[in-house]
Amino acid sequence: MTGQRTRKSHHGCFQCKRRSVKCDEKRPQCSNCDNRRDTCCYATSGPLLWAETGGECYTKRQEMMMSSPEQGIPNNYSHDIVTHHACHKTSTMIQFNISHLKLLLNWTTSTCRSISRNHADSQVWQSIIPQQALSCPYLMHGIFAVSALHLALSGDFHGNERHALIETAELHQSEAIKMFTKQVDQMAPLEYNASFALSSLLIGFAFAFPLSVATQHQTQFSSLDELIEVFILIRKMNNFSTPMIDNVQKSELGGLLLVEQSQSSLSESSQLAIKALRELLNAVSSPTYGDYHVFADTIDCLENLLTELDGAAEMVSRSFIWICEVPVAFIDCLQGYNSFALMPL
Repeated sequence: MTGQRTRKSHHGCFQCKRRSVKCDEKRPQCSNCDNRRDTCCYATSGPLLWAETGGECYTKRQEMMMSSPEQGIPNNYSHDIVTHHACHKTSTMIQFNISHLKLLLNWTTSTCRSISRNHADSQVWQSIIPQQALSCPYLMHGIFAVSALHLALSGDFHGNERHALIETAELHQSEAIKMFTKQVDQMAPLEYNASFALSSLLIGFAFAFPLSVATQHQTQFSSLDELIEVFILIRKMNNFSTPMIDNVQKSELGGLLLVEQSQSSLSESSQLAIKALRELLNAVSSPTYGDYHVFADTIDCLENLLTELDGAAEMVSRSFIWICEVPVAFIDCLQGYNSFALMPL
């Protein structure tokens, strides 16, 4: 099959871009910078921001934002609330300033409603998860990140204020990942709920972040690149969260896993779309071709998704399930910009 081209290094570090060389995008230090003993810095405008979880670039940016009131986290306010974090492996405390309290208030009064799918999980997001976050710093940073991003997208802030909220969201998201990755290999069952909640927040952040920067500046990522990044993140988080499902389902966070049942019903337009995809696949390929069965299985997964959506199933949850059900090789084809892989999208 034609139409496949080599994937460019869209997420390369600044040093490789400046020298016009291909970056292997290793984090936190790419191979080129490692060989040259350069400080490796990645852009912060990507949708996932996995890069900024440590190192010189992260530290400098964190110090700048924590010391500047214009960045949305004024450090000159008195720290009135101090909470011990039993969830964190090291003995740490979180100090809430006025900016943090504003983000938490926005979460409990507005953001939690915007991400709730139904009544079953509304109370979980509004009350239970913030309570757990008081004893788990990475979860609290995840809440702050999504709350700040929600404010930036609300339309009530413009110019420098909106930019400051986006910067605040990036900082908290990076801090959440930094704390989380330090202890993920030694996680105890008591932390499964907080980890599952953070995974859900990171997925939501990945979907929403490109919307926040779209009108602010031209990003280096195409819409397809951003979508692929979200696909990869969802699958990684699903693989990470699967061993925790039984514990979470039996806990007070169980409402997050409730998926409303619907009657299976594939509409006529969906039937025609699936039929057209299968006919196109048979026209351009054959069962002996390497990727034929990958695309055939992907179309089958899409048919199952449309069947449930046409039957009034909840869209977001079912779409997440579809992303996890499609073959891994389909994601690889998307990353290679395979022309047929774009059709099901």
